[in-house]
Amino acid sequence: MSLEEIKSLEGKSLSQLEDEVGRQIRLYKKETKAIRESDDPAMTVEGKQDYEIGKVRKVLESNIQALEQQYQKQGQEIIEELEEEAALSAIAPSQSDKETVSGIAEDFLYSLTMTGGEAEKLAEIGKLSAKIAHMSDEKKVVLRRRLPAIMQQMKDESQSVQRKLRSMGQGLADIKTEAELTLEAAKQDISSGGTSEYRTLLIAERISAERRREWESPGDNISGKKFEVEYKSI
Repeated sequence: MSLEEIKSLEGKSLSQLEDEVGRQIRLYKKETKAIRESDDPAMTVEGKQDYEIGKVRKVLESNIQALEQQYQKQGQEIIEELEEEAALSAIAPSQSDKETVSGIAEDFLYSLTMTGGEAEKLAEIGKLSAKIAHMSDEKKVVLRRRLPAIMQQMKDESQSVQRKLRSMGQGLADIKTEAELTLEAAKQDISSGGTSEYRTLLIAERISAERRREWESPGDNISGKKFEVEYKSI
């Protein structure tokens, strides 16, 4: 099978597009190797091999570009679907979560109210922060919903106490649903593109060229094969 221009990519999944990138690179390596090792006398003409390899390279680059464009197009469609799901998603605490956190919040408010000094109040906030670190996301959501009322009751306390409470509340602001986490992961994966194998090929080629420049100087007659990139499976 030879490397040919891709006609259509419709219907392929993201993973299939990534696999196709790998297949294109394998075909490219196979064809360039065949050109270099060809017994055809025409290939001995100066510049002929480079010309033929150049044609194959153009096909590869065109196909890789088409694959990446299709990857980004489909990826954006997936992101749009996930964004809709994420926008409508919510963490749903159980009745048990609500009861547990209700008790914790009431005990915290009691301790905060009965404690006299600022240092003691700050210490009580620190204790609650330590408990939050061990809470599930569902329990954190319940506490987050209770916190504004607690802060309202503490509005006459010192600035230090209010800042500490606000800081604790801000720590509860970044709780994400499963749909939101899925969306974030998808955005990251899709932004990196589907042509990582091709980028690896480019890196290998650049390293090979740098080594050739280091070892060769005008007048040297060093076999090019010594510096050919041995493209291993990527």
